[in-house]
Amino acid sequence: MDKVSVIVPIYNGERYLKRCIDSLLNQSYKNNEYILINDGSSDNTLKILKEYALKDTRIIIIDKKNTGVSDSRNMGIEKATGDYICFCDCDDMYEDNYIEVMLHTIKENNVALVRCNFQVIDKDGKVTDNGKNVLTNKRLTNKAIINDIIPYCLSGEMPCFVYLLMIKRDILTMRFPNDIAMMEDVVFYINLLLKTDSMYIINDSLYTIMFNDEGATNNVKNYKRNINNVILVNKYIKNILNENNLMNDENISKLNTNNLNSVADFIFRYYLHEGKQAISLCKSIRTKDLLNIIYETNLSCLSLPRRWLLKLIEKKHYVFLRFYFGLRKIVFKLKRHNN
Repeated sequence: MDKVSVIVPIYNGERYLKRCIDSLLNQSYKNNEYILINDGSSDNTLKILKEYALKDTRIIIIDKKNTGVSDSRNMGIEKATGDYICFCDCDDMYEDNYIEVMLHTIKENNVALVRCNFQVIDKDGKVTDNGKNVLTNKRLTNKAIINDIIPYCLSGEMPCFVYLLMIKRDILTMRFPNDIAMMEDVVFYINLLLKTDSMYIINDSLYTIMFNDEGATNNVKNYKRNINNVILVNKYIKNILNENNLMNDENISKLNTNNLNSVADFIFRYYLHEGKQAISLCKSIRTKDLLNIIYETNLSCLSLPRRWLLKLIEKKHYVFLRFYFGLRKIVFKLKRHNN
């Protein structure tokens, strides 16, 4: 009977952890091991893990110093003994048939990995997003992955969430990059797809993302770090594309446009929280690496507000940028008032 390993990195997850673990233990497919990695939490995470481990022998606890989510996942991969590997975030949930459906699909279609769909639930319990997969219910070869799936990943149209995947253990030779604090799964995901000979995509929403405003990408203090990570990920992925002879204009355009959208959105959100301090943020991120991305991108592919923002940063027009931020804030308030 095939064994499935589920890897869950956890840092200060006491608030949502029980809900996550319950969803794992309630899986209809039972031959699983759950590798729960406590990444140096300062709350009651470890206590909760030990309580659950006493109730279910399938739970394996790794307790370590805080070294980040990439290192946690990599340790989980090394520890895993299953024939197939899955991931889960500690504040999210599996549907009860997640493993059963994924395992059936990967075996029935004789593929190296399978991807499911997801839904997002807000803090009020409302479904705010139903992800939409492309090329569903079809066996995809490496050629189809490169020509059809990779462009969707680069553009952001197909989110590169590793917790939507079940992966055959014997193809999992790559690891998560330890020097990236955010979007590390994007680098891993694209690297994995390019080394995969086959995959299958289903449209079943088997994974639930529980949105909360405490995450790393929603913390105002992390915005500069997040922007720098976007720029670093851009460089990582270009290296991967270059190694696989995929550095064509279309792929670079999709990647750069997607990354610049993220940079602009982080800046706008920072301004809504911190006001005029956003000018200092814009000055600090105006690095050679960001400018190179801007220079090699056709900015007309971006929305007008994002385009103006990036051009003002590029030209160091910080006085105009201050007025522009003020105008954006007025527009935002009017939209929120009308809604």
